[in-house]
Amino acid sequence: MQHNYQIPIGTITIILFFSMLFLLGATLLILTQTLAELRQQPLLRWKSDGTVAEPPPIEGWHALISHLWRTGQDQSRVLKERLSLMLPGVRLFLDVDDLDKAGGIGSIEEVIDRCGALLVVISDGYFKSKNCLRELPIAVKKRLSLILVHEADEEHGGLPLASLREQCPPTFRDLVFSHPMVDFHRINDFQLVSLRQIGQALLHPLLAARADDTLYIASEL
Repeated sequence: MQHNYQIPIGTITIILFFSMLFLLGATLLILTQTLAELRQQPLLRWKSDGTVAEPPPIEGWHALISHLWRTGQDQSRVLKERLSLMLPGVRLFLDVDDLDKAGGIGSIEEVIDRCGALLVVISDGYFKSKNCLRELPIAVKKRLSLILVHEADEEHGGLPLASLREQCPPTFRDLVFSHPMVDFHRINDFQLVSLRQIGQALLHPLLAARADDTLYIASEL
Protein backbone atom coordinates (compact mmCIF):
# COMPACT_ATOMS: atom_id res chain seq x y z
CA MET A 1 0.00 0.00 0.00
CA GLN A 2 1.47 3.30 -1.06
CA HIS A 3 1.05 6.57 0.75
CA ASN A 4 1.67 9.91 -0.87
CA TYR A 5 3.15 12.32 1.63
CA GLN A 6 2.98 15.91 0.51
CA ILE A 7 4.41 18.87 2.36
CA PRO A 8 2.08 21.82 2.15
CA ILE A 9 3.24 24.60 -0.15
CA GLY A 10 2.87 27.06 2.70
CA THR A 11 5.31 25.09 4.86
CA ILE A 12 7.87 24.92 2.05
CA THR A 13 7.53 28.66 1.50
CA ILE A 14 8.12 29.38 5.18
CA ILE A 15 11.18 27.09 5.28
CA LEU A 16 12.66 28.74 2.18
CA PHE A 17 11.91 32.20 3.55
CA PHE A 18 13.70 31.60 6.85
CA SER A 19 16.58 29.84 5.05
CA MET A 20 17.06 32.92 2.89
CA LEU A 21 16.91 35.14 5.96
CA PHE A 22 19.56 32.99 7.66
CA LEU A 23 21.85 33.13 4.61
CA LEU A 24 21.35 36.88 4.28
CA GLY A 25 22.11 37.41 7.96
CA ALA A 26 25.24 35.26 7.78
CA THR A 27 26.42 37.16 4.70
CA LEU A 28 25.86 40.53 6.37
CA LEU A 29 27.72 39.33 9.47
CA ILE A 30 30.71 38.23 7.38
CA LEU A 31 30.72 41.54 5.49
CA THR A 32 30.54 43.50 8.74
CA GLN A 33 33.45 41.55 10.21
CA THR A 34 35.47 41.98 7.01
CA LEU A 35 34.89 45.74 6.97
CA ALA A 36 35.83 45.97 10.63
CA GLU A 37 39.06 44.07 9.95
CA LEU A 38 39.85 46.33 7.00
CA ARG A 39 39.39 49.39 9.19
CA GLN A 40 41.88 47.88 11.63
CA GLN A 41 44.51 47.16 8.98
CA PRO A 42 47.81 48.67 10.15
CA LEU A 43 47.78 51.53 7.68
CA LEU A 44 49.83 54.63 8.31
CA ARG A 45 47.44 57.59 8.43
CA TRP A 46 47.63 61.35 8.80
CA LYS A 47 46.42 62.49 12.20
CA SER A 48 44.71 65.61 10.85
CA ASP A 49 42.17 63.90 8.59
CA GLY A 50 42.68 60.13 8.92
CA THR A 51 43.63 59.68 5.28
CA VAL A 52 46.08 56.93 4.38
CA ALA A 53 49.63 58.20 3.92
CA GLU A 54 51.19 57.35 0.58
CA PRO A 55 54.81 57.82 -0.46
CA PRO A 56 55.48 60.06 -3.45
CA PRO A 57 55.88 58.30 -6.82
CA ILE A 58 59.42 57.22 -7.66
CA GLU A 59 61.00 55.65 -10.74
CA GLY A 60 63.23 53.38 -8.69
CA TRP A 61 62.68 52.39 -5.07
CA HIS A 62 61.90 54.34 -1.94
CA ALA A 63 64.53 52.29 -0.08
CA LEU A 64 66.95 49.43 -0.50
CA ILE A 65 66.86 46.96 2.38
CA SER A 66 70.52 46.31 3.16
CA HIS A 67 71.07 43.20 5.26
CA LEU A 68 73.21 40.14 5.82
CA TRP A 69 71.48 37.03 4.50
CA ARG A 70 72.70 34.78 7.32
CA THR A 71 71.34 36.85 10.21
CA GLY A 72 69.04 39.45 8.68
CA GLN A 73 66.99 37.75 5.97
CA ASP A 74 63.90 36.99 8.07
CA GLN A 75 63.74 40.50 9.50
CA SER A 76 64.10 42.02 6.03
CA ARG A 77 61.26 39.89 4.67
CA VAL A 78 58.99 40.96 7.53
CA LEU A 79 59.87 44.62 7.01
CA LYS A 80 59.18 44.52 3.29
CA GLU A 81 55.87 42.66 3.59
CA ARG A 82 54.48 44.68 6.49
CA LEU A 83 55.65 48.06 5.21
CA SER A 84 54.14 47.28 1.80
CA LEU A 85 50.77 46.71 3.49
CA MET A 86 51.11 49.71 5.78
CA LEU A 87 52.24 52.14 3.08
CA PRO A 88 50.33 51.51 -0.17
CA GLY A 89 52.55 52.29 -3.13
CA VAL A 90 55.87 51.99 -1.30
CA ARG A 91 58.63 50.38 -3.36
CA LEU A 92 61.26 48.51 -1.35
CA PHE A 93 64.21 46.75 -2.95
CA LEU A 94 64.96 43.34 -1.42
CA ASP A 95 67.69 41.41 -3.21
CA VAL A 96 65.98 38.00 -3.18
CA ASP A 97 62.93 39.56 -4.85
CA ASP A 98 64.40 42.24 -7.08
CA LEU A 99 68.07 41.57 -7.76
CA ASP A 100 67.55 39.63 -10.99
CA LYS A 101 65.31 42.38 -12.32
CA ALA A 102 68.09 44.90 -11.63
CA GLY A 103 70.78 42.95 -13.46
CA GLY A 104 72.54 41.13 -10.64
CA ILE A 105 75.01 42.11 -7.94
CA GLY A 106 77.17 44.03 -10.39
CA SER A 107 74.47 46.66 -10.72
CA ILE A 108 74.02 47.39 -7.01
CA GLU A 109 75.51 50.86 -7.49
CA GLU A 110 72.85 51.62 -10.08
CA VAL A 111 70.15 50.29 -7.77
CA ILE A 112 71.30 52.50 -4.91
CA ASP A 113 71.46 55.44 -7.31
CA ARG A 114 67.73 54.93 -7.95
CA CYS A 115 66.79 54.67 -4.27
CA GLY A 116 65.68 57.38 -1.90
CA ALA A 117 67.01 55.73 1.26
CA LEU A 118 69.05 52.84 2.60
CA LEU A 119 67.16 50.77 5.18
CA VAL A 120 69.88 48.90 7.07
CA VAL A 121 69.10 45.82 9.17
CA ILE A 122 72.05 45.69 11.55
CA SER A 123 72.66 42.16 12.81
CA ASP A 124 75.61 39.98 13.77
CA GLY A 125 78.17 39.99 10.97
CA TYR A 126 76.66 42.83 8.94
CA PHE A 127 79.81 44.92 9.24
CA LYS A 128 81.97 41.95 8.25
CA SER A 129 80.19 41.45 4.93
CA LYS A 130 81.92 42.79 1.81
CA ASN A 131 78.62 43.32 0.02
CA CYS A 132 77.05 45.16 2.97
CA LEU A 133 80.10 47.37 3.37
CA ARG A 134 79.90 48.01 -0.35
CA GLU A 135 76.35 49.36 -0.08
CA LEU A 136 76.82 51.62 2.94
CA PRO A 137 79.56 53.94 1.59
CA ILE A 138 77.78 54.28 -1.76
CA ALA A 139 74.63 55.40 0.04
CA VAL A 140 76.62 57.84 2.19
CA LYS A 141 78.40 59.24 -0.86
CA LYS A 142 75.08 59.77 -2.64
CA ARG A 143 73.64 61.38 0.52
CA LEU A 144 70.78 58.92 0.82
CA SER A 145 68.71 58.91 3.98
CA LEU A 146 69.83 56.18 6.38
CA ILE A 147 67.19 54.20 8.28
CA LEU A 148 68.86 51.89 10.78
CA VAL A 149 67.07 48.88 12.28
CA HIS A 150 68.76 47.06 15.16
CA GLU A 151 68.30 43.32 15.73
CA ALA A 152 69.17 42.74 19.39
CA ASP A 153 67.84 39.20 19.91
CA GLU A 154 70.86 36.88 19.84
CA GLU A 155 68.61 33.89 19.12
CA HIS A 156 67.68 35.57 15.84
CA GLY A 157 71.09 36.79 14.72
CA GLY A 158 71.24 39.89 16.87
CA LEU A 159 73.84 41.42 19.14
CA PRO A 160 73.96 44.27 21.67
CA LEU A 161 74.86 47.63 20.17
CA ALA A 162 78.22 47.62 21.93
CA SER A 163 79.20 44.37 20.20
CA LEU A 164 77.97 45.60 16.83
CA ARG A 165 79.96 48.78 17.30
CA GLU A 166 83.09 46.69 17.77
CA GLN A 167 82.38 44.89 14.50
CA CYS A 168 81.86 48.15 12.62
CA PRO A 169 84.91 49.54 10.78
CA PRO A 170 86.16 52.77 12.41
CA THR A 171 85.44 54.64 9.18
CA PHE A 172 81.69 54.21 9.66
CA ARG A 173 81.49 53.86 13.44
CA ASP A 174 80.62 57.45 14.31
CA LEU A 175 78.25 57.83 11.37
CA VAL A 176 76.27 54.68 12.17
CA PHE A 177 76.18 54.76 15.95
CA SER A 178 75.42 58.46 16.28
CA HIS A 179 72.36 57.91 14.09
CA PRO A 180 68.91 57.15 15.58
CA MET A 181 68.06 53.44 15.48
CA VAL A 182 64.78 51.58 15.35
CA ASP A 183 64.59 48.37 17.39
CA PHE A 184 63.25 45.30 15.60
CA HIS A 185 60.48 43.60 17.60
CA ARG A 186 58.57 40.35 17.09
CA ILE A 187 55.63 41.07 19.39
CA ASN A 188 53.04 42.65 17.11
CA ASP A 189 52.15 45.67 19.25
CA PHE A 190 55.79 46.66 19.63
CA GLN A 191 56.53 45.84 16.00
CA LEU A 192 53.83 48.29 14.89
CA VAL A 193 55.66 51.07 16.74
CA SER A 194 58.87 50.17 14.90
CA LEU A 195 57.05 50.05 11.56
CA ARG A 196 55.54 53.48 12.19
CA GLN A 197 58.98 54.89 12.95
CA ILE A 198 60.37 53.43 9.73
CA GLY A 199 57.35 54.69 7.79
CA GLN A 200 57.88 58.17 9.20
CA ALA A 201 61.49 58.08 8.04
CA LEU A 202 60.43 57.00 4.55
CA LEU A 203 57.89 59.83 4.45
CA HIS A 204 60.23 62.44 5.90
CA PRO A 205 59.87 64.85 2.92
CA LEU A 206 56.08 64.78 3.29
CA LEU A 207 56.31 65.25 7.05
CA ALA A 208 58.55 68.27 6.52
CA ALA A 209 55.89 69.78 4.25
CA ARG A 210 53.15 69.07 6.83
CA ALA A 211 54.94 70.33 9.91
CA ASP A 212 51.76 70.55 11.99
CA ASP A 213 50.65 67.00 11.19
CA THR A 214 51.70 63.60 12.51
CA LEU A 215 51.35 59.98 11.46
CA TYR A 216 49.69 57.16 13.36
CA ILE A 217 48.52 53.55 13.02
CA ALA A 218 44.95 52.94 14.21
CA SER A 219 45.75 49.60 15.87
CA GLU A 220 48.94 50.83 17.54
CA LEU A 221 49.00 50.91 21.33
